[in-house]
Amino acid sequence: MERKRVLFVINTLGQGGAESALIQFIKKFDPDRYELFLDVILGQGELIRQVPPYVKLLNKDYDSSDVLSEKGKRTLRRHVLKLLLSRGALLRDIPFLWKNSRISQ
Repeated sequence: MERKRVLFVINTLGQGGAESALIQFIKKFDPDRYELFLDVILGQGELIRQVPPYVKLLNKDYDSSDVLSEKGKRTLRRHVLKLLLSRGALLRDIPFLWKNSRISQ
């Protein structure tokens, strides 16, 4: 019997309830029947250590630091800036970024 492929997507793997629930849910899947994939959109979070080894992490670069730590916040800012620059969105989104940044408040 061919294994079914299942993709899970979550924002981060920080110490939140949704993240913990996702990991517990993933652990319920039989790896002999399912091929599991995980994409962590922002590619960071300390709960990565709890993801079973049979789950294929789709992130090329993953940072396992606490998302609320200073290192985690720097990593998040760097990631968002990289995405903005790579997609040409920085100039287009300057008014939105300015309005919603701490600088203008």
